[in-house]
Amino acid sequence: MHISHHPHVDSVELKLTGRLDATWAEHVSDSIETAVRTGAHRIVLNFAGVSYISSLGIGVLMKHYQRLKTVNGSLTV
Repeated sequence: MHISHHPHVDSVELKLTGRLDATWAEHVSDSIETAVRTGAHRIVLNFAGVSYISSLGIGVLMKHYQRLKTVNGSLTV
C-alpha cells in the first residue's frame, strides 16, 4: 500500500495504491488521523489505484467518516 498526501485549499486528498486489507488498514487509519491532526476536516480518498478493500478496511473508513461527521467534516471516497 502506498499513500500520498495532496493538500488542497479546503481539503486533503489521500491517493491510495494497492490493497486495503488487514495488513494495511491500520496504516490507512493512521494516515487519516494524521491529516485530521494537522487541521484537515475534509478528506478525499482517491481509490483509483486500489484493487481490493476488505471488511476491516471498510470498517476503518466508516470509523473515520463518523468521527469527521461529528465535527462537521467529511470523508469522501
